Parts: sequence; C-alpha cells; structure tokens
Amino acid sequence: MAHKMIKRAIENILNEVNEPLTTTEILGRLNDRRYKNVPSVNSASMILRRDKRFVKVSFDATIKQITWTVKEEVQ
Repeated sequence: MAHKMIKRAIENILNEVNEPLTTTEILGRLNDRRYKNVPSVNSASMILRRDKRFVKVSFDATIKQITWTVKEEVQ
C-alpha cells in the first residue's frame, strides 16, 4: 500500500514540473510536501525502475544520479 502512495506522489510531482528530475530532486520535493514516509535514494530508484510509468532519461556520472520523467500517454 505504501508503494502505491509513493508512486502516486512521485507521478504527481513529475506531472506538475513537466521536466525530468533526478532521484534526489524527487525525494527533496517529497520532503518539502511533508510526505510521511519518504524512501531512501536506493529504494526510490528501485521503485522508479520497476514501474512502467516512469522513464529513465539519462545517467549523470559526475553526480551519480539518474534523471527520470513520466511516460507520455498515447491517445
């Protein structure tokens, strides 16, 4: 149940921003919203990687962060 809430909150953040965000930026925005159970960076990356709604845009080797966005809906 908690994973569903986290996925929904991450999806809302990425839809509002309309630009790719790194994992730590996503977690920072969850903290700013005072989300109750913010996951660690590793567990958030696993959640984002396993869900088909989220797309990996790039990996920045200098800061060792993955940039994520929401998959576009096909109509």
